[in-house]
Amino acid sequence: MSISKTIPYPKAGILSSMVITLVTAALAIIVGLFVPVLAQRFNASASSELVNSFLISIVLMVAHKLESYFTNEYDHCPVYLHASTKSWGQKPRQAVFVGFVGTFLAMAFINYLLVKGPPWTLLILAAWASQGLHELHHSAKSLAQKSYYPGTITSIIFVAYGASSFFPKWSALVNTGGHDITAWYYAVMPFIFVGFYFEHKWWLKKKGQVDCKEFVCTS
Repeated sequence: MSISKTIPYPKAGILSSMVITLVTAALAIIVGLFVPVLAQRFNASASSELVNSFLISIVLMVAHKLESYFTNEYDHCPVYLHASTKSWGQKPRQAVFVGFVGTFLAMAFINYLLVKGPPWTLLILAAWASQGLHELHHSAKSLAQKSYYPGTITSIIFVAYGASSFFPKWSALVNTGGHDITAWYYAVMPFIFVGFYFEHKWWLKKKGQVDCKEFVCTS
């Protein structure tokens, strides 16, 4: 008995594809480069409280990635499973090259913007704040599949800390013209959670159809 080597796993839903973080980062770059009126709202430098909170959130993210690694998230996550169907995803050395070089170049560009200082400091940190919304997917997927989804425990801690400490400290430095963006951050969280929940239910259904056709033992 052998198992088919290349499984056509269904593509991850738009939320699982990190659209929240990517769109936030794209908007931050657009605002910083082309919308000076809005960029002025981010002219403050990071406070020591925000810097410390950022460091703690990074430590929590490290813990989250460790939990995700040791619970084999890469064997469950729609993004990783679908990536395995790509040509580079089936070649370990090429996959390592793409992953490392892509990350290296992206971080070089981010470091460049951070070195430039305001408004880029708060603009770039906006993307990190949005990561707190993205990490809701772990608990939402656990609920959707009625079982533990890798990384859920530390993701809850990361999201809670980001919402209670990092984001409030970040938003306090942004000139919002009297608008309470922290309240908006809290308000959108349930909708994103529900979005992840139903998206994962849809993906599990698609994956089940693939399992019936492809993910079977053959002689």
